[in-house]
Amino acid sequence: MSAHGQDSKIPVIDMRKETSAIDLVNAFETIGFATLIHHGVDDNAMQTGFDASSRFFALPESTKMESRYQSHSSNRGYIAFQTEAHSATPELKETFDIGWDEGSEFDTPWPKSELLEMKEQLMNYFTACDALYLRVMRLLGEGMKLEDPDFFVKRCNEKHCNLRLLHYPELTDQAYQQEPVLVRGGRHTDFGIITILQQDSVGGLRLQKRGETEWFPVPPMPNSFLVNVGDMLQRWTNDRLLATPHQVVFFNDQDNNDDEKVIPERFSVAFFCNANKEVVLDPAAFSEKPKYEPMKAIDYITGRLADTITM
Repeated sequence: MSAHGQDSKIPVIDMRKETSAIDLVNAFETIGFATLIHHGVDDNAMQTGFDASSRFFALPESTKMESRYQSHSSNRGYIAFQTEAHSATPELKETFDIGWDEGSEFDTPWPKSELLEMKEQLMNYFTACDALYLRVMRLLGEGMKLEDPDFFVKRCNEKHCNLRLLHYPELTDQAYQQEPVLVRGGRHTDFGIITILQQDSVGGLRLQKRGETEWFPVPPMPNSFLVNVGDMLQRWTNDRLLATPHQVVFFNDQDNNDDEKVIPERFSVAFFCNANKEVVLDPAAFSEKPKYEPMKAIDYITGRLADTITM
């Protein structure tokens, strides 16, 4: 299914149901994505990231650059428009990454005023997403029928995560409007264990199953989270759970010749989840024939970030 506007075939997981663990594993083994409903995160908390994004990204560029991205090791701060790239083409987005600073050697470079006053709310949202992350990992342990259902939880419980605010700015340049399908965020897989995502009503996210050429739209679903497998989890589980390529696009109306038409801005809020820094990702824990060498989680994620973010 590739046509714009068709319904999504992403499995919907009701986290209240007894079958949610098996349903989630089945989704991650086949398409690598699932939509979570009845997840327990308050609607007001879910709105926090969007409210903060609209305020932060409206600031002058010079103000935002005072909170610029610090390093691949810290993985915190502002990344300007067209600075990040998953291919030769820079991304048509800007982002702000927030880490859990308590007990960390790094600090999030919060803006001096505008976003700082929302820090408490954002960190409460961070905590809610982290709790949901651990619930998901518990479900995976149960659904994969691991000897210890908390295998993942015990190795993912140190808040080695990032809350990322993403903004795809409004585009008025005619050059962007010549492309029937404008790629705003390039084809990629996420780097970590899982990603927990909210997207606004503009949408544009789509995925491509491995080995296939067609794209599946992933339309926004109110009061839900989209969750997907990252490369770290695929590697750790020896390819049992799949990290699926995805991208963000906008479909230009080629029949509309209005010189003043614009490509609307888009917001999303992602919670990127990683294993604890010192955890060794060893596929031998899941297979007698491991395809990958053991590797520390912190080394893996830092290396992947260095490949995509220009300092």
